[in-house]
This record gives sequence, C-alpha cells and structure tokens, in this order.
Amino acid sequence: PGLSEARLSGFDGEEVSILRGRPGVRIPAHTHSGEEATLILAGWMRDGDTVLGRGDVAFADHHHDHRPEIVGAETCYCLTVVTGKLRFTGPLGKALNILNG
Repeated sequence: PGLSEARLSGFDGEEVSILRGRPGVRIPAHTHSGEEATLILAGWMRDGDTVLGRGDVAFADHHHDHRPEIVGAETCYCLTVVTGKLRFTGPLGKALNILNG
C-alpha cells in the first residue's frame, strides 16, 4: 500500500520503472544481482543515512542490502533502472522472492 510502479518497455537487459511512493512507505529490504540506479524526480527518499531529493541519484549493487523509505510530506516519484534481479532479504524475503520469480 502506498507504493506503485509503472514499468517502461523497450530496454533490453534493464528493467526501467517509474515509482510513486507516499510518505512513510518503506520498500522491502533487498539486495541486487546486478545494479540499481534511482533518480529522484520529486519528493524525498532516505536510503540508509542518506536523504535524497529531486535530482539526486542513488546507486546500489550486490554489496548493498537496503530498505529505502519515503520521507517528508510529499509523494515521491523516482525513475529506476535495474539490471539483474532483486533479492529480498527482510522477514518476508522468502515469500517475496517466490513472487518475484
């Protein structure tokens, strides 16, 4: 609840999406088999100790196990580009990994 994704097609080897998150939403803890780049288009997101706002870019790879959170009072919009698969690591990780394929 509070998080939606619109996937964009036509990018071989990459999953490109626009994410919309309401304040307070926490994305499930995960790591990556490839790389993830996230550009903040509007709003604010915290990733670990770093707070990112419009125009900021966050990078993550298999060395990062993180759980981004939407902070502030605005809805956050992000453009994400992911290579490889996400692997969920939190308490619900096994169930989410089954759903994620």
